[in-house]
Amino acid sequence: MEIKLNMFQLKLIAAISMVIDHTAVMLGTDFMYYMPMRTIGRISYPIFAFLVANGWNKTHDKTAYISRMMAFAAVSEIPHLLLFGFEKNAGLFNHVVFFTLLYLLVFICLLLYFAVNEKQNKITYISFSAFYFFMPFFTGRRNVLYTFTYSMFIMAFIDSIKKVPYINIEKGKIPILSVINKNNIILIPLMLAPTLISGEYGFMGALLIVLLSKSINKNNAFSAFFIVLWALNEYIINLSSITFFIPVLLSAMLCLLYNGKKGSDKKYVFYVFYPLHLFILGIMRIFCF
Repeated sequence: MEIKLNMFQLKLIAAISMVIDHTAVMLGTDFMYYMPMRTIGRISYPIFAFLVANGWNKTHDKTAYISRMMAFAAVSEIPHLLLFGFEKNAGLFNHVVFFTLLYLLVFICLLLYFAVNEKQNKITYISFSAFYFFMPFFTGRRNVLYTFTYSMFIMAFIDSIKKVPYINIEKGKIPILSVINKNNIILIPLMLAPTLISGEYGFMGALLIVLLSKSINKNNAFSAFFIVLWALNEYIINLSSITFFIPVLLSAMLCLLYNGKKGSDKKYVFYVFYPLHLFILGIMRIFCF
């Protein structure tokens, strides 16, 4: 019998892997199964990246998708801080003026972007935008939902370019530059500040989602290939860890089994689950370990 997995089942596998990983963080490096649990945790990110890319391709309201991800990134920031703690040398006075101004520029660009494109989710965006951007500025940490959001800005920029018509140069007319229009030019600064916006796994983690979004509709094998390629860079080249690389091969195999179906429609359960499990584990880390 051929085994296939729907979106809900993939989410469940990734969530279980993530909880095992974060439980190890809560228990600390002295725990005897710390490294095995962290190794199992490497399964989760590639699957979540695959699902975010898939969701981007299927959603009918991409701005709402961005707003939702931003909101939950903001909500998750304090729980994430409880579990992982402050990053060393974090804080306002350790950032040079240049990065402070760049951070403000990115915030303003996002505000303009949503002012231009947002129709139904302005209240959601405005409610969380300041918290979303300025909280990590003081703590030095950003949870993985920031990486997801950053990948969406890149995909939104790419999608906006596709919609701009070009004029045939042979007819003596100047081609319209695809980036010069109000819907996408304000996204350009976002491409220049990945370290300020993206969270765990950084720019390469966001790039994986972008590549997956372009390959999902073609063949799951392409997605598996990009996942393995990303893992080679992340764990072999950067960390020289074959131990962390092997679980990602399992992630690629699981994504190969995706059948294109949604399964149980409980998307908000996973949005809520992320900050909730971080909060519970963070409280346990502080008071029990």
